[in-house]
Amino acid sequence: MIDGLIRKTWHYQGIVVTDDLVMGAIYQHDVCTAVVEALNAGADLLLVAYDGAQFYRLFACASEAADRDVLDRGMLHESEARLKRALAID
Repeated sequence: MIDGLIRKTWHYQGIVVTDDLVMGAIYQHDVCTAVVEALNAGADLLLVAYDGAQFYRLFACASEAADRDVLDRGMLHESEARLKRALAID
C-alpha cells in the first residue's frame, strides 16, 4: 500500500506514519512482524500512542531485524531522506 499506491500511484513523497502499533489488533499478536513489515513497506515513523513504555519493545524489534538483515535498506535510505527533507537537515 505505501510504496505502491501512496508513493508510486499517488506520487506522495511526504512522511508516512503508521497507526498505533500498540493497539490490540497488532500488539496482542506479532508486533515485531508489524514493525518489520511497516518499515519495509516504506513507513517513515512508527506510532506508539497508547503506552509509551512500549517504544522500547518496538525499538528492540527494529534493532533485531536490522541485526538479522531483514530490513529493506533501500526503503530505510529513502525514509531517511524524506525525514531529513521534512526537518530540513543536510
